[in-house]
Parts: sequence; structure tokens; C-alpha cells
Amino acid sequence: MNIPPNINIDDLKEDKQAVELLRCAALGLCSLSKSKKNKRKMKSSGLIHHLSKLITLEVEAILVPVVATLSECSVDPEYRTAICEGGIIQYLSKFLESENQELVSHCAKAIFHCAEDVLCRTLIRQHDGLEPLVRLIKFTENVYMLEGVTGAIWKVAIDEENCQIFKSLKLCESLVPLLHNQPEEVMINVAGSIAECAKIPENIEQIRKAGGLTHLVNLLSGTNPTLLINVRMLLENVPPNQTVHQLLTKYDGVRLLWSLLKSPNPQVQSSAAWLSVHVSI
Repeated sequence: MNIPPNINIDDLKEDKQAVELLRCAALGLCSLSKSKKNKRKMKSSGLIHHLSKLITLEVEAILVPVVATLSECSVDPEYRTAICEGGIIQYLSKFLESENQELVSHCAKAIFHCAEDVLCRTLIRQHDGLEPLVRLIKFTENVYMLEGVTGAIWKVAIDEENCQIFKSLKLCESLVPLLHNQPEEVMINVAGSIAECAKIPENIEQIRKAGGLTHLVNLLSGTNPTLLINVRMLLENVPPNQTVHQLLTKYDGVRLLWSLLKSPNPQVQSSAAWLSVHVSI
């Protein structure tokens, strides 16, 4: 699976038999990576070191299974560290510009997982990965890719410096329409993204102008704990004012908050109680 150091990468790209062999090996690893036990075995065998070599080939047929494997393994914190320290993030950022939506989807998913770490969030910014993520929001017909992209945005937005860049790109205006009529996972990611961006006052105005507060109140009727907690985080950054109170009244938000106080999830109960106090219900 490893590429010998004396092999010229450009020559290898032209060797169709070698490329096909590597593609099949990458596909096999991708299938194996779906098992936790296999992940542990592959990690101890130096998987990330080998993938970091393969990704430099930039051969699409190999890249798709390679990045899919990275996406699958990056849920593990140790894998995330190895990916960030192994020089792979620059390629994930670069491939966000690819026309191959399957490749882009896997890149976004891998970034979503890896951006839990501070180093990754910094590297994505340094390797110009923020602007492509914002541009990809428009591809709403590809739900899998949209889920990965919005998840990646959510996690990289934890970094305030990234949020400042997102502000200049008017990210919130693009995200607000995705707070309704989308799969639940997408809306969870979008609410989380906007919640992080709302830590900057100028972004709150973007959210307000785009009608985001209305959508947020409507989301209180949901049952997904993560979504409800993200909505609370977002509204937490909105200064309490008459507008929020009026929206809660108009869209039956008061009743929804009281019903959430009965949720079996302690975090949802806490969020509902906090919101009730925040808007002076």
C-alpha cells in the first residue's frame, strides 16, 4: 500500500496498472474502515501515514476512496490528530474546489470531524478552505454534501477569526434559508453554524434581516435535543428585546418553551428554562 520513496509521483500517475492497484487497495481500506475494530488495527499499522502519501497523487479515482476512509476514521480523536499533523488538511481544503461532488462530500465530512480540534480550524483558514465552504452552500440538491458542508462550517466557525472571515463573506445570509425545509441533520448544522457566527454582533443583524429569528422560533417545535440546544445557543447571543418576545408570542413559542421544560433531556430542559428567562416570559 505504501509508495516507495524512490518512485516518481508523476511517473506513477501515468502507470495505469499501478493506479488501478492503488484504487482497489483504497476501496478495500474504505470498506474495512467502517468497523471500529478494523479502525484500531489500521491505526496501529500506520494508515494515516500511507493515506498522506496516496493523497498527494491527486488522482481522482484514488482520492475518492482515500478521502472517504479519512472521513470514516476522523470520528476518532487520535485519527483527527494524526490527520491534522500529517499535512492532509491542506489537500482536503484544496479538493473542496473539485467538480466531483462525491469527493467534495467526503472532504467536507472529514473537515466536519477534524475541526473539533483547534489546529484543524486554523489550518483550514491558512489553506483557504473557508471561502469554498461558503460557495458550496448553494448545492442544496445534494443532501449528503450539504450535510457535510454545513457541518464543516459549524465546527470551523468555533474559531472567532474564522467567524470574522465568514462575516465578510455574508455567510449568515446564505445559511438562514436552510433553517427550514431541510433534513434535520442539515438544520442542526446550520443552527450550530449560525449560533457560532452570532457571537459577532454584526452577524446578528445579518441573521435578523434574513428572517432567521422567525425560523429559529419555529424550530422550537422539534424534538431533536442537539437542534434545540443549538437554537438556544443562537438565541443566547441575541440581545433580549421586544422583537424576540413578539416572535415567540406570534409563533406559539411560549407554549413550545413550556413543553420543552418537560423534556426527558436535562440539556433541553436547561435550554428551555434559560430562554424563558432570556426573553422575560
